[in-house]
Amino acid sequence: MKISLQLILIICLLSACDTPRELLINDVVIKEMPPGRDVAVAYLVIENNTDDEQVLNYVHSPVADRIEVHRHIYDQGVMKMREVKYPSVRKNSSLVFKPGGFHLMLFGVYEQLKEGRSVDITFEFENMPAKTVTATVKRL
Repeated sequence: MKISLQLILIICLLSACDTPRELLINDVVIKEMPPGRDVAVAYLVIENNTDDEQVLNYVHSPVADRIEVHRHIYDQGVMKMREVKYPSVRKNSSLVFKPGGFHLMLFGVYEQLKEGRSVDITFEFENMPAKTVTATVKRL
């Protein structure tokens, strides 16, 4: 049985339409905490593969009192850190949380987070189900 090139092309195109359109949270890392501190920082990548902008409403974890999204900005020649309420991720794009840019601040961490530990973090978006991911604590 011969299959035409056109038929193969149509099958490939139709299968591409079934590609999941989802929001992914990857590469979640918490920086190991220095002794005596109750604040930690986390980095990650949010990939929005959906057809809609996604707004992050709330982030929480059982290891901290609260988690805030922060961003470093230059203000009149001085680097400052500011909270960003409700950051959004444009459709079909990514938001990278990295040193010197967006990052998560974990406040009131209940115990020192040491390298190798795993921590669950839950992200709640405006129009998506909540996503819980596991972060790994590393020396950075």
